[in-house]
Amino acid sequence: MRKSDKQVGTADPTILKRRRILESKDIVNKLLITDLVDKIEAEIENYVTQNSDGVDLQKQSHKHNLAETIFKKITTGADEIPRNVAVLKAVEERLDVGQKRYGQDIPIDDGRDWLQESIEEVLDTIVYLTNYLLTLKEKRDG
Repeated sequence: MRKSDKQVGTADPTILKRRRILESKDIVNKLLITDLVDKIEAEIENYVTQNSDGVDLQKQSHKHNLAETIFKKITTGADEIPRNVAVLKAVEERLDVGQKRYGQDIPIDDGRDWLQESIEEVLDTIVYLTNYLLTLKEKRDG
């Protein structure tokens, strides 16, 4: 619980739960922003390197060219989602499915043998993936 929650009297568990959910979703947004900043920095470096004969960012034309280069670079690859973000989105979507199906978060102690369930799930995954890989191999080998 945050100190500010106690101070303003908003320590309602529902509010705190919603805040934790929103903060966890912020992870994906932070990764996207970090990726975008990395792309911008790389484009600035490329622009300066390619125009090593004299980049003067005090000149409006140089600033415009750099801005245009960055805009083109980051918008043409806009459909590409960084792999870490794709993984987090997949996990988030799977958790949402469980939330909708069961109407609750993952139960911590509901009497299930989580180790046994995990073993069974992993074995099912191995069967599904092996079947899929064999299908791909058969298609490749003709």
